[in-house]
Amino acid sequence: MSKLVSVIIPCYNEEENISNLYNELIEKLNKSVSYEFLFVDDGSKDKTTNEVQTLGEEDKRVKLIDFSRNFGKEAAMLAGLDYAAGDAAVIIDADLQMPVATINDLIKLWQEGNKLVLTYKTRRKKGLKSKLATKYYDVFNNISDTQIQNDALDFQIMDREVINTICSMRERTRFFKGITGYIGYDFKIIPVDISERTAGESSFSSSKTLFSYAFKSIALYSDLPLKFSIIIGGITAFISFLYLIFIVFNTLINGIGVPGYASTLAIMMFLFSIVLIILGVMGYYISLIYNEVKQRPNYIVNETKNIEEE
Repeated sequence: MSKLVSVIIPCYNEEENISNLYNELIEKLNKSVSYEFLFVDDGSKDKTTNEVQTLGEEDKRVKLIDFSRNFGKEAAMLAGLDYAAGDAAVIIDADLQMPVATINDLIKLWQEGNKLVLTYKTRRKKGLKSKLATKYYDVFNNISDTQIQNDALDFQIMDREVINTICSMRERTRFFKGITGYIGYDFKIIPVDISERTAGESSFSSSKTLFSYAFKSIALYSDLPLKFSIIIGGITAFISFLYLIFIVFNTLINGIGVPGYASTLAIMMFLFSIVLIILGVMGYYISLIYNEVKQRPNYIVNETKNIEEE
């Protein structure tokens, strides 16, 4: 009996790509294994759900997990793994930027005994965003015990053992690349060329979203920002103490107070800004804790199609 591979496809406003992606999967996937196609609709505002349901009427291997609202790609990937029935699972985006034919290479490496096979993108524009992304990976790997591959993608294949391990980790604020690095399984990694998006718009296109994603991932896997806050506080306290000594000795020697209302005000403003930054960092970590202790589900499913309920 052939092995079953679950192809997990997180979707958000991808109605124009669903049919084309399905056709590519049917055309290019190796027929040596069986497949199920798990489309996870992450609260799309267009007709993504309808497109998947139409395909599911014709092909029972096409399965739908429809969220009640947008919970984010991390939740969509977790839901796909929760519902996956395969001996292995492949995660691929619905935007047709990732080469479908590479799934065959991932499956071949999995069949050779690799429990986890990752990919990284080889073609990157040499702009400011590219340089910042490279620096982000360097910073993350230097300050965290968990190591992630530069330019790593969510496009990967994992064995059932890895799927079960990841599904057992139910933290509410998730960073999938960090999780696959944390679990510690040996992995292979292969390069892929990323194509330009032909339809729709990426939800990660804005710099604000990328910076927020980067800071969150660092906070999840390192407490260095908290330690850095302590260091900054210690340095500013030491500088303030030296300045106090200077004021005292200058008063004793010259017999007059030190003039300089503007400089004093500037120093006070500087110290207060440091305090606010430290409080902001602490507040962000507290917000992560608050999100965990609420124990809310990672996602809420509105409906499913072609999925047997257990």
